[in-house]
Amino acid sequence: MRILAVEDSLDLRDMLTTLLEQQGAQVVGCESARQAFDMLVSGESFHAAVFDISMPGEDGLTLVYRLRHWEAAQRPTRLPVIALTAHGAHDIEHQCEKAGFDQYLAKPVSPNLLFSTLRRLASVH
Repeated sequence: MRILAVEDSLDLRDMLTTLLEQQGAQVVGCESARQAFDMLVSGESFHAAVFDISMPGEDGLTLVYRLRHWEAAQRPTRLPVIALTAHGAHDIEHQCEKAGFDQYLAKPVSPNLLFSTLRRLASVH
């Protein structure tokens, strides 16, 4: 499975990459929403993606919203995307769903839960 991991913190991105690679995934990491969007619209192929919600500049909510609008106009399929965040705000899950995420997971997340969710979402799409 090829996964796009978008996380501005190098340490967290490296940890996420390691966890997913230990499960057999091929992971491409991005440090910003802009970098991730450019990669996605250039034709890079992924089975699923994990976006951090809180990033400087463009956040994960805006990134997935832009991605969903681009997909609606340019692509017949939809990339499964998981929101990964440490935010404990009561309405964050609703905000993630409204923006276009397929699933919301709170940090810290169990590696098994993350990978099983990615596998489930990728098999649906």
